[in-house]
Amino acid sequence: MIKEIITQELHELLKAHRPVIRNIVRQALRKEIRFALQEELNIQPSNDPEPAPALAPVSAPVLKENKRPEQQGALYLYAITESQKNHTFGPIGIDDHEVSLINFENLGAVVHHGSPEPYASSDEAVVQKWLLSHQEVIDTAWNHCKTILPVAFDTLIASSEKESAKEAMKKWLKGSEELYLSKLKSVKDKAEYGVQIFWDTPSMVTRITQENEEIQSLTQKCQEASRGTGYLMRQKLESLVKKELEKRADLCFRDFFELIKPHVSEIKVEKTKKGESPSRQMLMNLACLLPEAQSHHLGNVLEGIEKSDGFSVHYTGPWPPYSFAS
Repeated sequence: MIKEIITQELHELLKAHRPVIRNIVRQALRKEIRFALQEELNIQPSNDPEPAPALAPVSAPVLKENKRPEQQGALYLYAITESQKNHTFGPIGIDDHEVSLINFENLGAVVHHGSPEPYASSDEAVVQKWLLSHQEVIDTAWNHCKTILPVAFDTLIASSEKESAKEAMKKWLKGSEELYLSKLKSVKDKAEYGVQIFWDTPSMVTRITQENEEIQSLTQKCQEASRGTGYLMRQKLESLVKKELEKRADLCFRDFFELIKPHVSEIKVEKTKKGESPSRQMLMNLACLLPEAQSHHLGNVLEGIEKSDGFSVHYTGPWPPYSFAS
């Protein structure tokens, strides 16, 4: 599974690299191997210093919308918890709704009472405000309950002619009780941490060129060849540099993954992110679940990677276990 994810990530990463490698070859033919990546790489670290809802809340099943929403109510669900005493958090919900923790035998639910109408707006600022409120409620519930399963934005449990929204919620939770209890057990006393590792692409290409005799030899031949022959050799050189860069990225990913793995309970490999910098390229993007008390061990490993020549690390957390609730 990991191998397939790595292969796909590297394929996308290096597909965007083709113009850069061509530029590198051209620069090499001017007798000085200087690598300046000036084309768009399409891969970049997140501009946001925090994972925000980037580590998005994981979806829970949503009951069908009531046929007569104007006459009925619903419970908006923020999170599922272990069995807890009923608790009122106050008007901290979306649009200042009163948020409560309701106990349902072996499980609890963090909810607000409202309309079964889904939250929808063409105003981006309004939607962002809703998402922020949703996340803030999850953070508050996590601090209070210690163990929760965050639920996706706009999850509504509607009432019907036969049962109230609370009765529908109880039935729904009961139907998946074993699954949710198992998930809650797996995240108990643990937090999510985001790990993004970047490499400096010009430095990596330079290093590969200096270490690879075949690339050096082919570069020399390109300089001495005629225009027609030189074109074919440049194509071959470009392909070779790309291949070696791919191999190095694969090796680094595996090495770093094995360094991180012993210090976490669970890892999820996320897609790398795009951005503005043409040289700082995201090599891996991980969501890590681990006990908060042990996070310093992971931090020490990442600090060692940070000190490696050509690499940098972005480490965030602790967060509620968004990526591990599905």
